[in-house]
Amino acid sequence: MIDEVEKHDWSYLTEGGKHVIFSSSSSTWLLRIDKADLVKGGQGNKGCTDVEFLSNFLAPYVSKPTYLNLPPCFAKKLLQEALACGRIPASRKKDWSSSDKDNKKSKQLPTIAQFVRDARLWHSDPSQNTLFSVEIKPKAGYRCFSPLVDPGRRIKYQVPRFCLMQQLRGSCSKYNPLDLFSGNIDRMEIAVQELFQCPQNNLRVWRGREAFDAKGDAVSFLKVMTTRVLYEEPCLSKLLELQRLDILDGDGAVLLYEHLIQLCEGQEHVAMELIDSSWKLAVVSLLV
Repeated sequence: MIDEVEKHDWSYLTEGGKHVIFSSSSSTWLLRIDKADLVKGGQGNKGCTDVEFLSNFLAPYVSKPTYLNLPPCFAKKLLQEALACGRIPASRKKDWSSSDKDNKKSKQLPTIAQFVRDARLWHSDPSQNTLFSVEIKPKAGYRCFSPLVDPGRRIKYQVPRFCLMQQLRGSCSKYNPLDLFSGNIDRMEIAVQELFQCPQNNLRVWRGREAFDAKGDAVSFLKVMTTRVLYEEPCLSKLLELQRLDILDGDGAVLLYEHLIQLCEGQEHVAMELIDSSWKLAVVSLLV
């Protein structure tokens, strides 16, 4: 499998807070890699369970990935491509910094990549460029319910996390995830309208594998169709079920992590090993 993957000319497509995506013009597949693993040459690899969990919970919307061990030389080539492409957002550049000194001392290990279908291409011929797709990052569509939230941050109980971040950053976006996840078509229409008005990195339109700048009648049509598809499909309700599994919030997670370190006699690496070893069991229990 890896021999076939290496034949393609992979290029940087996009990234999120944790992962980077590479695409190839001659393939209908994508490579999804943990940025920390790529930058550190496999040293930061903690395994890849999130997409596998999602593919079970959100089937048939998310395809189950194939996992590949990328040879260090191939992973290094992908890293160089990403750093040289000039398209890494300024806010993400810190994710790509590493200590060359540390890397030279470390043994280079294989980097785990997820080999997943390119959702922009619904056909087997990657040369076709006739289908439109809308990519949305819906963000956290819920308010916090954790009893462990710091008293000074109780506004989290009233305002969605995304909206709080927009206020803190002085953003002009008026998009409210609660509207998108409401199940009310009028509120969903408002949410889609706001996403198109101020997309940031939360909405992109594709024509085949090419970015498409929707204007005039085209954007009006896409707004209507996007709202209708989201209203008819149960995908958002399933995502909301996943989001509501987070009953701790960041405040509570930090407190529990600090307490776990105390139970491990102050040894953070022991606490991390316990968390890593229990993660797969937690995923299995949630699926059951």
